[in-house]
Parts: sequence; structure tokens; C-alpha cells
Amino acid sequence: MREPTPADLGEVARLYVALKTLVADHELDALTVRCFDFVQHQQTTGCFGLAQLTDEGIIAGCEGDLISTVGLLWAHELLGLTPWMANPAQLDPARNALWLAHCTVPRTLVESYRLRSHFESGLGVGIQGALPTGPVTLLRIGGEKMNRLWLTEGEILRSGTAENLCRTQAEIELTRGGTVTDLLRAPLGNHLVLVFGHHLDRLQNWCYSVASHIETS
Repeated sequence: MREPTPADLGEVARLYVALKTLVADHELDALTVRCFDFVQHQQTTGCFGLAQLTDEGIIAGCEGDLISTVGLLWAHELLGLTPWMANPAQLDPARNALWLAHCTVPRTLVESYRLRSHFESGLGVGIQGALPTGPVTLLRIGGEKMNRLWLTEGEILRSGTAENLCRTQAEIELTRGGTVTDLLRAPLGNHLVLVFGHHLDRLQNWCYSVASHIETS
């Protein structure tokens, strides 16, 4: 634990309990919260609580991003895997590689982790996790009617600890499907969803057979 104090830990634990109570009261399978409202009004963060809920099987998206939360839930339900939601922080079209970064990550996905502050605000508790190297699939749902899907497979090359990015960082080389150039020229949105393993064919086949109106790239 680096920046957070015992009081910070107490606040994020209270927020986690409050969210879990809402999940139980409303029988939710998934939720997303406007994280920066917590930062501005409670001087704390949802990073820990959202990660813990996802580890418990309740899909929890960040920053009020409903579409990405649907992507998280879809990947979880179809593949039976715990997903991670993150921002493309650095893009390298020449190598078809990118860095993903976010201040939260389900702890079941990482090999080790530290408790840090939330990067943008310096408040609360963020999670700096080290993701294992290996195959991954990335996806993003988009379009006015959520009828477009960006899918790609790749490999995590390494985790990072740069101080000028959100706390959990992974460098990924894309190998099949959508490209980094797509994200620069025609992005479907900011956040991307990551799951371990190569699942492009299964996800595409589901779209073709069950949701044929979805355009994949």
C-alpha cells in the first residue's frame, strides 16, 4: 500500500458495502456508477468496490459507461470469464500494439497488486495489478443502436508501472481481427473490454447466429 491511508481503506470498504446492498435490494446482475461523482462529493473512489463486485460475479462497470458494461456482461455470460474494462492509453499503429490502463482491475485476474491512489484525483484507493502475459481478446460494442462490434485477438506482452497513466497497465500486441488504426480512425467508444484467451471466432459466431443485425469488425 502506497498512498492510501487506513481512513481511505475504510471509505472504499463502506462504498463497496453500499453498492453490494443495492445489488441485493434490486437483484442486479450488473451495474455501472458515475465514479467521478464519488470523487467530487465523497472524496473517495469506487475502484476497489467495483473490482470486488466483479470478482464476486456481479459485473461492475466504471464511469457510467452502460455500453461497456453490457460488453463486460456479454463476455462474462457467454465465455464464463472475468472481464476487465480499460482505456486505450497509448496507441502504436506501426506495431499494431497499444497500452491499456485503468485504476481498477478484478484481483482474480492479476498475479500481484498494490493499493494506490486513484490516478486522476490522487484520492481514494486504486488497484495497480500485474496482469499475466499471454493471449487475450478485446471487444467494444458501439453504434447508435448498439449494432456494431469491434473484436480483436492479441497477446499481453508486459504489465507496466508508469506514473503518468492509470494504475493497472498492460501492453498488448494485436494479432487478428480489429486493428489499432481502427481505434484511431473510427472508434466505437473509449473503454475496451478484455478477457483472457482467444475467443474471436466464438464471439463472432454468436453474433452471426443469434444477433445477425450486429456488424462486426
